[in-house]
Amino acid sequence: MQSEYVLLCSPYRYSSVFANSVNRQFIEKELMSVVMPGVNIMTRGLLRTMLETNYGITDYSSLKEEIDKLEDGRYHALEDVSSFIDGIGTPDVKDFYLSLNSLTGSQLIKGFDDCRIIDVLTKSYATRLITKEEFEELFTKQTERIKNSYQTWEQYLASCVMGKLLQYVPSSETITSVEEYVVDVYSFCIAPTNVFSYGTFWANHELANLTAFLENFLPEEIVKELKSRQNRVDYKGEIPGLTAPSNDLLASLEGTSIDPTFIDYERYQYLSELADYVFWTPLIENNLEWMIAEKNLQEQDTILLPKEYASLYSARVFWYHYPSYKELHEEHIFAMFEGTLSLNLIFTEEAVYTFKKKLFGKPALVRIPWEQVELSSSLNLWMEESKIHFGKKTISNVSPVLSEIGLNSKAIDDLDSQERKALENEWQQKMNQFLEGIPQRIREFKGK
Repeated sequence: MQSEYVLLCSPYRYSSVFANSVNRQFIEKELMSVVMPGVNIMTRGLLRTMLETNYGITDYSSLKEEIDKLEDGRYHALEDVSSFIDGIGTPDVKDFYLSLNSLTGSQLIKGFDDCRIIDVLTKSYATRLITKEEFEELFTKQTERIKNSYQTWEQYLASCVMGKLLQYVPSSETITSVEEYVVDVYSFCIAPTNVFSYGTFWANHELANLTAFLENFLPEEIVKELKSRQNRVDYKGEIPGLTAPSNDLLASLEGTSIDPTFIDYERYQYLSELADYVFWTPLIENNLEWMIAEKNLQEQDTILLPKEYASLYSARVFWYHYPSYKELHEEHIFAMFEGTLSLNLIFTEEAVYTFKKKLFGKPALVRIPWEQVELSSSLNLWMEESKIHFGKKTISNVSPVLSEIGLNSKAIDDLDSQERKALENEWQQKMNQFLEGIPQRIREFKGK
């Protein structure tokens, strides 16, 4: 799920990649996706901790309460910013705040609150604390209000900076420092690609005045260093982060039997984009990850993908198996299902491959075109089993991460059989729709 309004919390999403020219597809994925790239079962808990530690957000009710506080300005250390500025005795400091204040229009420090509202909203949805319907209700209300409160991106971002400077809260592991926040806003200002030009709700995305102001505010050595980083890499229209394996993935291969040469560098970007479009993003957007990806990755059946969408382990083992199936490389392998002892299934762009055991030697590959493929799911909450079936064969059997939908073993025990069955049927139907849609999404991807 994407929205241009997610750009409103971009000060919390800056990465060094934006120091280079990037394409629209990358901006959409990094700055317009409601669910941030990299959010999975492994990282979701960290985001939940941050939301609870910083704001006390644990569910829809507490989120709504915190948004109301931010909208009303109840987190402000200063009741009257204008009076505070008037009372500054040091001329240089007073001129600094007067200049910044002039860029904010009538909004003063309100932008910082609005930035945080969109940030906590998207993170609450990404961490499954609220439903899609609850997210859309709050998101629509807040973005409509914010859109009508500012006239330009420069006014909004200046207000964000002013609010952060006057936050008076020390940085911590879960709170961005003032320097990092301001540096990231400035880095967006001088970036080769103006990402805010993709936000159409404010036509004016010129940032010259804010850029000049921040250059005078930041230490000269920091400005010089940030400018020196610009356009070091030419991505040639490709999507940064997908063009080559990450340093984390390569580092994870050290000390294993997996040689970096196992990775198909020529096809890496295509396979990663294919796996993301066909499998991973729809899985995340439909809140189905908990049924197929588990925490004990090396102890249970595992979905293997070319990039570490599910985990580093998932990507690492994908490339361990990949060289063994050179005859399928032209068909673009984008996912594999690994059982406890061996591979169960391989997904390519053209077909699904299963295995026929032989008395001696390597099992033979059996090709099934996508139009003949039957994939289905089954869920047993009592036994805590989530299975994916290929015809009558079980290709994935994991212990579902019940906490991802707000349940635990005790909550399951408290359900009567009818309630439990209804819940199982609801999630099975969602997973079946996801699985049935794979061939169509492959066709869409090939036609892009």
